[in-house]
Amino acid sequence: MSGFRRTVSLPALAAAAKRSAYKIRSASLPIRFHPIVSRLNDDVASLLSWSSSCIQSPSAPWLSEGADCISIVLTSLFELMQHPLAVDQLRDSLITNDVSEDLLRLVDSYDLFRLALLNLRQLQAGTRASFRRQNQARIASAVHAQRSATHELEQLASTIQEAAKSEPPPPGTESASEDAEGVCSLPLALCSAMAALAAASAMVFIGLTALSDQSTVLPTPLAVGPIRVGECAAKPSWVSGVLQWRSRANMQAAMEEERKARKVALDRFDTLEGCIKDMESRTEELYRGLVRARVFLLNVLSSRL
Repeated sequence: MSGFRRTVSLPALAAAAKRSAYKIRSASLPIRFHPIVSRLNDDVASLLSWSSSCIQSPSAPWLSEGADCISIVLTSLFELMQHPLAVDQLRDSLITNDVSEDLLRLVDSYDLFRLALLNLRQLQAGTRASFRRQNQARIASAVHAQRSATHELEQLASTIQEAAKSEPPPPGTESASEDAEGVCSLPLALCSAMAALAAASAMVFIGLTALSDQSTVLPTPLAVGPIRVGECAAKPSWVSGVLQWRSRANMQAAMEEERKARKVALDRFDTLEGCIKDMESRTEELYRGLVRARVFLLNVLSSRL
């Protein structure tokens, strides 16, 4: 009996089964897509930070940065909605239909914005051509038409600002899993993203109207009057010479100021034209992204039936 050695064998299958069960349990936890929710929240915070940095005189680079932030949030939003666990919650959530309607309003607003950009591009080209030719009658007409288009953009900005109307449900009313504070993270993240998208889009629209308004502030042509030689001749020769020299100096200074003002006006036209072209391409991208998200939610809603 003293030479008897006891051995204990542990079945490997039990450990494998335990690991398999852990994987299945872990995959069922909503914590698995919390990093995606956190990333979306971070992107929304960046977008809100851009919106709050609004300046009195928006620039084309500032608007381009805003469009980039909107695109990033839209991409993160769609990535979150596509997650299998998020799809399960969206299918059962009370907020899904409201978010879908918000997306529809954003799609309609961006569709109108595309048409407004096309119209504004044509009008600003007409204003610029009239300004180059110094045709005062046509300048007045072109400026009036461009400002009318700008007013329509302002109305569109007011409309899209109210596009996000969905609100997260009160804690405890959703069947979805909640975070440590008892707040449904997915509905809250979706509603926050929609509100940020609507507010930032309105800022982009308003910023473009500001650039358009700046381009319509045009310098008036210099009124060149003849030098009154008779008055100068009635004075002593040295006085007459001084008066003529002063008149020519004043005229040259006025012409130089007019030249600088015309250059500033033409630079504003260039800035507006470049901004419109940039916004046209970005708006097309955002429009398609919004349509894609809207169609995805419609498919989720239809799967309830």
